[in-house]
Amino acid sequence: MNFAIRPLSVLFNSIWRARGIWVRALLCALIGISFRVVQETSDFDLRFAIRGPQPILKNIVIVYLEQNDLGAQTTYGRNMIRSLKEYSLLSDNFYWQSSRWQQLLKQILSQNPKIVGVTFRFSTQINTAYDSELVRTLTDNRILWTSEVDQEGQITLSPFKTSYGYKSGTLDIRPDEDGIVRRAEFPLSSSPSMSIRLAEVITGTSLSNLDRLLGTSQLINFRGPPGLFPSISASDILSQKIPPEFFRDKIVILGSQEADGHSYQTPVGSMTRAEILATSLDNLAHRRWIRKLNLPLSALYIILVTALSTALMVFYPQGVALVFLIWLATALTAISLWVFDSFYFWMPITSSLVTIISTYMVFIGYKLALKENQAWKLEQEKILSTEVEQLKSNFVSMMSHDLKTPIAKIQSICDRLSMREESSPEIREGLENLRKESTELHRYIQTILKISRLESSEVKIRRDATDLNELVEHAYAQVQSLAVDKRQNIELNLEPLFLVDMDAVLIQEVILNLIENAIKYTPTGGTITLKTSEVGDLVYFLVEDSGPGVAMDEQEKVFEKFFRGKAHQSATKGSGLGLFLVKYFVELHGGKVLFENRASQGVRAGFSLPLSAPTTDA
Repeated sequence: MNFAIRPLSVLFNSIWRARGIWVRALLCALIGISFRVVQETSDFDLRFAIRGPQPILKNIVIVYLEQNDLGAQTTYGRNMIRSLKEYSLLSDNFYWQSSRWQQLLKQILSQNPKIVGVTFRFSTQINTAYDSELVRTLTDNRILWTSEVDQEGQITLSPFKTSYGYKSGTLDIRPDEDGIVRRAEFPLSSSPSMSIRLAEVITGTSLSNLDRLLGTSQLINFRGPPGLFPSISASDILSQKIPPEFFRDKIVILGSQEADGHSYQTPVGSMTRAEILATSLDNLAHRRWIRKLNLPLSALYIILVTALSTALMVFYPQGVALVFLIWLATALTAISLWVFDSFYFWMPITSSLVTIISTYMVFIGYKLALKENQAWKLEQEKILSTEVEQLKSNFVSMMSHDLKTPIAKIQSICDRLSMREESSPEIREGLENLRKESTELHRYIQTILKISRLESSEVKIRRDATDLNELVEHAYAQVQSLAVDKRQNIELNLEPLFLVDMDAVLIQEVILNLIENAIKYTPTGGTITLKTSEVGDLVYFLVEDSGPGVAMDEQEKVFEKFFRGKAHQSATKGSGLGLFLVKYFVELHGGKVLFENRASQGVRAGFSLPLSAPTTDA
């Protein structure tokens, strides 16, 4: 039981610790989903506006009829026509003139079109009983007349249906709440949709295979801006200004550009009833209806985009994440456009882009807050570390200073006791060893005090023209006794030098440390050479010993604080501070330290100094 509970508790704790991330990610997802709900129609319409014209059915021709084409103006008079236009009362009935319609339809039918679709809806009683020629023309099987569906879903047939049989189809165009037509309606009725009737003729598909569309509405895939389908005016047909085979095997749709109720707003602009019918017919013939992600699937899609954007912002630096987010937005846009044009599937673009931008903005603030918090913590740690370091330095300095007095007393007691004649040789030897050890301890304390002054920036250079060779000789005199104890030979190879601007006390300390270091690591009976030289505007001091040298992997660390080679830690005493002080004092003068292993010949160590002081001291 405990084994099952523990992973769940670990998972819950991990989720809770990451709440700052997933709460912000959830906020970004909600912004994207809200934008999808609010901007769905405008995003959908924009998709048609930004793409160019698409391929269409080549065998559709639209014939536009206007008032002058069918004699309406002579029938009703110019003033009446003008008044009807002014008050938007120019209905389809004003376009009926028997002789002109008979002439127009005969001209079209004579060229053997596949079918003729009439988008006009005539509602007045038209007497054709005494004109057999007109009857034959109106009842031709190649003509499809429009039936109207009222608000209650009832079919209103053309007035001459009662006397003469003819084929008909409903043409139900219903704008959305914002007045824009986006869907093709296929109502359940005894008279099928006109677009389905026309599609039967084009594809040879029976009505039973298309009845799955009945009772549905489909999003129209507008193939381009208004005027995409070829059109011709009725006056050109009546005056026989078209080629003899112009309508052969084509679908002819009759409509108007001026009549009331024939013009609709669409996502691509104002289109006529005939153009909407032609577009629906094109969609039916090639199954080009637009499908779209419903709201739950769109929400899931936006959540996935949010998760990916959040991961990029969390796991990558700000600049890199921005580049990746731009790539992601570009890829999603390109994929969405490609899927829309190729497979007629609508995926939200604007909401996904808003989601990516929101994620970037929200997590930029989040990362900045984290950085500020981290910087504040680092600053507090730095202050605490400085305080601890200061306390440590003060403690070391105080202890070192307080130890100087007892060490001096020990040395003075040793000196007095060793001078007594009654002291035995064993006692004198012990006192001498105690004197040497106290002297070594005193040097350690002095070194620690110097390091404390360095870290507190109390060391200042007091430059004066100094002879480097004199400092070397003085240092040699100080350490000669150490070399004699180890039976070492120190050779002096000093060239004449110009005076150098330096702090004699500090450089004397550097020379002493280098020589003592060589004596310490050179075996008994070895040789140490002290060299000075002048090259250009630099003077050099080098100490060459015959010791074992330094391991290759340790050469870069010899001037670090407290560093001592592994091979010498137990064999020789030392604090690891001497060479650190050498490097610090030399660089304080604008010089460089030198260190090099000589094959089977020990170490060459030293420094170079400029003859004249630099403009500003380090």
